[in-house]
Amino acid sequence: MFRKFMLLAGVVGMISAAGADTIIPGGNVSGTWAAAGSPFLIMGEITVPSGQTLNIEPGVQVIFQGHYKLIVNGLLEAIGTEQDSILFTAANPTIGWWGIRFLGANDSSQVIYCHLSYGKASAPDNGGGAVYCYNSSPEISNSAFISNLSGYRGGAICLENNSNSLISNNLISGNSVGGGSGGTKYGGGIYCEDSNPTLENNLIINNSAIPGGGTSIGGAIYFDFDSPTLINNTICANSAVMGGAISCWGILTMANSIIWNNISTNAQLYVHPASIITYSCIEGDWPGIGNINAPPIFAVGPYGIY
Repeated sequence: MFRKFMLLAGVVGMISAAGADTIIPGGNVSGTWAAAGSPFLIMGEITVPSGQTLNIEPGVQVIFQGHYKLIVNGLLEAIGTEQDSILFTAANPTIGWWGIRFLGANDSSQVIYCHLSYGKASAPDNGGGAVYCYNSSPEISNSAFISNLSGYRGGAICLENNSNSLISNNLISGNSVGGGSGGTKYGGGIYCEDSNPTLENNLIINNSAIPGGGTSIGGAIYFDFDSPTLINNTICANSAVMGGAISCWGILTMANSIIWNNISTNAQLYVHPASIITYSCIEGDWPGIGNINAPPIFAVGPYGIY
């Protein structure tokens, strides 16, 4: 009944070595970043202006030398391959970098076969540790989001205000939101508000919403005033106070998915006002055609048991 999730080796495998370092100071960027110029060392906040395009070729390493953002107002084409993915990371994992911020960007933007790690979104821009979208709908696929952090919403990805992305074939693991003091924390892996994304064939595991001085909702995903569609996703071993797997304030449509072994002092799946969930394996059972409550057979992988 369930499609086996296949994580393509190129997403989390070796990133190919390339040529001499290319220093990128803060400011506007566009054109092509070729593998021959990799690694690209980012020395300040950079922006792809409206009407312009930044193309990043397979095998490129983009390494932020401080807590800087890549702001996209125009078009970003970060398209790796299965054998040669694109790396976005920080020179100092403790400091991190501030993620890719799509702000009114071209909806043809793509983040494909990329590896994004150590993104850290903090106040006042504290949504989406690796990727934040506002009125932007980039395609995000065949990528790995590992060890990203947000202070408030969306440890890995945050979608707001009509950001209706296709998010498919990704590994989203070891991301977190929260900690510190005060306030509710939302969406250890993904936060979505006033948007209607489609999530297909993703493996969302070992993410957490950490309550800190408040509470936490949606260990893997939090939806707020949305009508998302989830197909063929495996969501397990995530944690939050409420909705260890998913918390959805909206209409959740889900099929052929596994929701299992998520940790919560409340329900691991919380939906209000309605859901259309079919042919899914949900721990504790859920009403709907073809749903079952039976332990799935998990495999041991590099990011845990799933």
